[in-house]
Amino acid sequence: MGDGVDELDIALLDALHLNPLASFEELGIVLGVSPVTAARRWRRLVSTGRAWVSSAPGLQLPMRAALFEAECQPGAALAAAGELASIPQVFSVNITTGKTNLYALVVAADQPLLAELVDEKLPAV
Repeated sequence: MGDGVDELDIALLDALHLNPLASFEELGIVLGVSPVTAARRWRRLVSTGRAWVSSAPGLQLPMRAALFEAECQPGAALAAAGELASIPQVFSVNITTGKTNLYALVVAADQPLLAELVDEKLPAV
């Protein structure tokens, strides 16, 4: 293939799509290659931006979400965004213009944890 992805790469991606927790040993057996080859192929796909790991909440993952808005002092939004982004429950952070110039999408397992984040942890930033 002209895009640097061959049939083995596609088979690897398909196998990982079916079982994202598969080890390279398991993948090697399924694909008929060594675990080292499976790992090397995965690293190459990731390093070239052709594959990546992401997640999406499913039905088995209960969660609550909120949009947190903040008004930052001039010049402080970038630092605040960096600090917010380091909090595991913050899914995304956006800097915009206007009075409320920072937005963060936050998630938690339940309402009390979400309230603690929104009322205490995030405002402290």
